Amino acid sequence: MPYVMVPVPEEHVVDVMKLVTKLVTRASRVPWDQDAVDQTFLEADEGSRSLLSLVSRTTLAGKEVSAMEAMHSLELKMHDLAAILGPIDEATREANRLPLIEMQVGERDGPAGRKRAVRNVVMDREVAEMVRVAERKAREIEPHPLDRDVG
Repeated sequence: MPYVMVPVPEEHVVDVMKLVTKLVTRASRVPWDQDAVDQTFLEADEGSRSLLSLVSRTTLAGKEVSAMEAMHSLELKMHDLAAILGPIDEATREANRLPLIEMQVGERDGPAGRKRAVRNVVMDREVAEMVRVAERKAREIEPHPLDRDVG
């Protein structure tokens, strides 16, 4: 297998090695299919489902949602968001799949018109479509709590 040597300034060697490791790891992961998304969604707790649904809706609408906006929409605190992302990331690693949800740094205009960095919660469009299908399947399988017989 051929290889390439690329000169890297000494102060950037660690960063470049991290990037190479990330790219190799990502390349070895399997993309999501509908059955895997369905299973992951059905096994997820309510908080994870809510976050997946929120991010899929915004992705399909062609918008971005920041971590702060996601927290406010789901009425969470920052540590709650981290607690939800943990099991989603764990399920992704266990299945050796590409990430369902990722955090990416983006820019937004602040109140004074200046650009400010924000952390956006993002999802691939194909995965977002699969999550929406999984939501519909979950509604068919699991009745709404208020519709259940109490008897």
